[in-house]
Amino acid sequence: MNISIDSNIIRSDFFFKSKDFQILDDYLERTDSQYVISEVVLQEVKQLFKNELIERIEAWKKSQSSVNKLLPQDISSEIDQVDIDVESEKYMEFLHKTLRLKGSNIIKFKHDYLPELVNRAVKKIMPFKNEDKGFRDTVIWLSLKEHCKTAYEKQIIFISNNPTDFGYTKNKNTLYDTLFTECQQEGIQVNYFNTPKEFIEHHSTKIDFINEDWLTERLSDNDISEMVSEKLKFNDITDWILPKIDMGYGNNIINVELMNAFPIQYLEITIYEMVDNTLIINATIECDAEISIDFHDYNPYEDFDIRGHTYKNVVITVDLSITVEEKEIIETVVDHVS
Repeated sequence: MNISIDSNIIRSDFFFKSKDFQILDDYLERTDSQYVISEVVLQEVKQLFKNELIERIEAWKKSQSSVNKLLPQDISSEIDQVDIDVESEKYMEFLHKTLRLKGSNIIKFKHDYLPELVNRAVKKIMPFKNEDKGFRDTVIWLSLKEHCKTAYEKQIIFISNNPTDFGYTKNKNTLYDTLFTECQQEGIQVNYFNTPKEFIEHHSTKIDFINEDWLTERLSDNDISEMVSEKLKFNDITDWILPKIDMGYGNNIINVELMNAFPIQYLEITIYEMVDNTLIINATIECDAEISIDFHDYNPYEDFDIRGHTYKNVVITVDLSITVEEKEIIETVVDHVS
C-alpha cells in the first residue's frame, strides 16, 4: 500500500534521519509500494525549507554579532554567501531522490477539482472549515481519493500531524465521519495516521508475521510441487525446457513431463494490503524440478537409431499469488513458471 506524507511530517525531519523513516522504507520495500506525494505538499515543503533556512541564518547572524561584541576583533563568517534559492533547489533534489519521486507518484493538481472545491467551501464540507480555511487540505484530500481509485489496493496510507484538518483531536488516527463516509461510498479507503510512529505501531503485527518461515510452515514442498505440476499439466513444455538441459549431440526430444518441483529458496516476498483487509502475497520461489524426457537418438555416421527415456534436474522459478485472511492462507495460485 502506498504512503502519502503531509508537509508537517517532512518539516519535522527535513533530512529523514529518524529511525521511523527507515522503518517506513522497509515497509515500502516489503509491500512493493512507494511514496505518493501531492504536488501541493511539495510546493509547500519547498517554501517551508526556505523559511526555515532564512530563520536559522538570521539566528546565526545574531549569535555571531553577540560574540563579536565580546571580542577585540570581528570573527568573519561565510554565512552571507549562502544562496537561499540554490540551497532550496538542492533540498528538493534531495527530497525527490530520497522519496524516489517521479512523475507517476506525484499527484498533480487537476483543474477539474475547482467545482468541488467551490462546493465544499460554500457548504463547509471537510476539510473546509469556517472562515474559508481548508483550500490546501481539500486539494490534498481530493488528490488522495483520485489516487485510491486508480491504485491496485484501492487505498492509501496518509500520515499528517494535523488531526483537526482530517480527523479528531481526541480520537487519533481516525478520519472525520464525513470523510470516512465519502470513502465508503466510492469504494476506497484512506488509512489516516498522525505520525509515522503511530502507523508503525499499528502495522507492526499486521504484516511482520509474513516471512519465509511462516510460508514454509503453511505451504509444504509437496503442496508447491503439486501446484506447479498442475499448472503445467496441459502445457507443452518441450520448447521451454530445451534451453535448460543438455541432451548431447543428435538427441531429438519427443515428449517432456514435469515430475515434481521442490522449493530450494524464496527469492522475493512482497505483500499487498487490499481494501477488504485481505493480504495478497506475491512470492517468487526457486525450485529444483525433475523432468521426464522421452527422446529419439539418431546418428547416421555411426548407424544407430535408438529411442530412450531419461530424467533431468533443472532449476526453475515459480511465481505464487497467496491470499491471506486472519493470518491464514485461503488461496494459493501459481501465476507463472519460468
